[in-house]
Amino acid sequence: MSVAAIVPAAGSGRRMEQQEKKPYLHLLGKPLLAWVLAVLDKTPEVHCIIIPVCPGDEMRCKQEIVDPLGLRTPVVIVAGGAQRQDSVRNGLAAVPDTCDTVLVHDAARPLVTCALIQTAIAATRTHRATTLAVPVKDTIATVDPAWTVLDEIPDRSRLVSIQTPQTFAKDLLREAHRAAVVDGVTATDDTSLVSRLGIPVAVVPGAYSNIKITTQEDLAIAAALLEQGLL
Repeated sequence: MSVAAIVPAAGSGRRMEQQEKKPYLHLLGKPLLAWVLAVLDKTPEVHCIIIPVCPGDEMRCKQEIVDPLGLRTPVVIVAGGAQRQDSVRNGLAAVPDTCDTVLVHDAARPLVTCALIQTAIAATRTHRATTLAVPVKDTIATVDPAWTVLDEIPDRSRLVSIQTPQTFAKDLLREAHRAAVVDGVTATDDTSLVSRLGIPVAVVPGAYSNIKITTQEDLAIAAALLEQGLL
């Protein structure tokens, strides 16, 4: 398998309540995106890295993050889109013909490990589509606009929290994105787009430490996990 990693990094991070774009926010003195790239670079199965960034940020990403890391893995920086889905689609267009597998991992999940990445890639040898996930710890409910609980509470034993990386056969992921454009569908992750094709997505055990940085509290939690060596 020859794997291309797409790292969507065009998010603004509005919920962080900061002026800085999320990929450039620092975690223990290093940008979130830099943490992700360093781990991907240490994963031998990853043969190239493609980073969709906010249009106009291509040179900034190169100079502030990619170049200082001195990565051994070839990196391509492309313009992202308005939505995460658009950014991944732009990244897919840059995947080399020599790569048959695509791994998508959020720039906002800086605590991913080589072991998690390798587990996801290995699962793609058996399944054409995979996603990391962990069982939910809390009871999940649907609410109305007034925050009143609606319907029945779903069975927690059947619920998981989807993470990245997500891995796919390259042609399958491209077809999923083509179909989404034709049908005018927008999704928050790639497993949703692939599932629309009727293709089963295998769930691979993730890690609770593989958190997504969405709020200021998440940054503090990530820092604590790193400082205490709990990855």
